[in-house]
Amino acid sequence: MSLLMFRQEALTPRQRHRARRLTMLIASLGLTVVLLGGLSALLSRRVQAQGETLADRVVPTSDIQTALAPDPLPAVALAQVGSPTPPPALSQPATSTPTQITLQAFDTVDPSLHPQIELTDMPLPAEEQLRIFVQLQVASPTPITQSAGAQPSTLYVPFLTRAYGPPTYVLPAARNPEPFYTIDGLSTSTWPAATQMSASKLTFHAIGRGDPYMMQFVRSARPRIVKTVGDFGWMAEVKAVDPNITVIGRIYGQDETVIGRVDPAQAATDYINQHLGEYRANPYIDYWEGWNEFVWTGGEVSRIQWFAQFEASRACQMQDLGLKAAVGGFAVGWPNTYAEFEHVLPMIEAAQRCGAIFHIHEYNRPLMYCGVASNRPDLIPGAPAISQPAGPLTLRYRLWYEGWLRPRGLADVPLLISEAGLDSVPATGDCIGIDPYPSDPSRKTWKHFGDWWVQQGIGASAELAYVNQLAWLDREMRHDSYVLGATIFTMGADGSGVWSSFDIHNAAIPLANYVASQR
Repeated sequence: MSLLMFRQEALTPRQRHRARRLTMLIASLGLTVVLLGGLSALLSRRVQAQGETLADRVVPTSDIQTALAPDPLPAVALAQVGSPTPPPALSQPATSTPTQITLQAFDTVDPSLHPQIELTDMPLPAEEQLRIFVQLQVASPTPITQSAGAQPSTLYVPFLTRAYGPPTYVLPAARNPEPFYTIDGLSTSTWPAATQMSASKLTFHAIGRGDPYMMQFVRSARPRIVKTVGDFGWMAEVKAVDPNITVIGRIYGQDETVIGRVDPAQAATDYINQHLGEYRANPYIDYWEGWNEFVWTGGEVSRIQWFAQFEASRACQMQDLGLKAAVGGFAVGWPNTYAEFEHVLPMIEAAQRCGAIFHIHEYNRPLMYCGVASNRPDLIPGAPAISQPAGPLTLRYRLWYEGWLRPRGLADVPLLISEAGLDSVPATGDCIGIDPYPSDPSRKTWKHFGDWWVQQGIGASAELAYVNQLAWLDREMRHDSYVLGATIFTMGADGSGVWSSFDIHNAAIPLANYVASQR
């Protein structure tokens, strides 16, 4: 069973789906033989009741085992999927006593024998499935006493289904992008006084704790999320304001030299052990990120797959420790192509299974909303047209969720845009023609575009123009229940070199007023 599960984990989702259907077919063929044997046994009993000898017509155990020899593992594997208590494995009887095979109706099955009988590998609801259960009484591998002989055990396995297919899903209603508009009346000098958690999905990304505006933002706006990097003790103050605020933490540092050299599961163990003391010392962190902005070049499939297995292992190992992980952390623009995302699906599947969230970074230029469109193919190489607004940079996440995850039943994995804003990314698509500084690499953050935004009527000041664009992003994210929010990069970096031009200290008050106004 463990070998079969290992091989299934190595398959792609499409191969795993086909292998599952093949396994069900093989199991059904094998169990057909069991059913025929059962019918033969019932006929034998009827003949016995009429005075004939059962011994002349019983189905010997050796004959049944010979008939089932090619297929017992698939049948047992099928029965074990989804069951927290696997049924006993078929084993060789200690004696040559014939095996009894009886048919039992589903509604008369003793629930104590197999309490998880409804949990199978088939995604269809139980009421849409037609099942026949075969009860096998096989010798127990461990007799109760030496004199008692082999005692029968009971195993129930699904025999037939009316239909089988991939998970069903409902696409969101087709729509165009939210219109952009400016918001009047946002104060740039007075903090709001929120009394309950905001409905907005906007919040801030924090570096350290040096800016007093950070806690003032939490108290005044009551955001849903806060992300902190490198300094975690002040999260106790955040939780004291509202214990329902979700806190994301990231520890600096990662050793990418282990890729391809160390088994990804072992690398995940080593990474967790390295930081376990800090995890334990900061219980107010709800989700811990791992590596930051892992990237690759085209064609490095083995590198992507290693990272996906590393993150999958990290998520489940952390769950075993009573912790929760945020997996992914991809830089803006990664994965580079639509097809590459298939290689990270094992990470998303593990996140769903082990209580983790998925997080990515999304930036744009020169406007947050440029390049976003509905029903446009090839927004990134190979991407299909989707009915929801998406873009090559902003709202890129929808290509993953609507194209890859929703059809696979994975669209309930929570998503956090763990860095968002304006950056020095190359303008793409519709953004290229409007970029006022296409050849100036020094113009890369919201502070560098503020004057141009004011000239374009995006806002009365650089700060208000930025908040107006972030409010547009908020309206878009609130269409997606799986999106936790976006943490705007950054606060706490003012005067600290490379990140100071990103710092939103001067925009914090109008942003807090917008967030507090959303109910």
